[in-house]
Amino acid sequence: MLHMLYAIHDFKERAEISANCFAKLHPFVFFLSVFIGMPVLTLGAVFLFSSVLVVPMALVLGWT
Repeated sequence: MLHMLYAIHDFKERAEISANCFAKLHPFVFFLSVFIGMPVLTLGAVFLFSSVLVVPMALVLGWT
């Protein structure tokens, strides 16, 4: 169990370092991905998961 915690911590550290390097090398692309890409990704995930819940319910209840 302790090995898994160390592995997760190591992964987080490496991801943070690579994100910082990417932000320093490509500031404009990083800005676009954070302030435009992340909200679009979040809205897409909300749409996908709500559709997964609502579409079968609509088919069962005969709303289509």
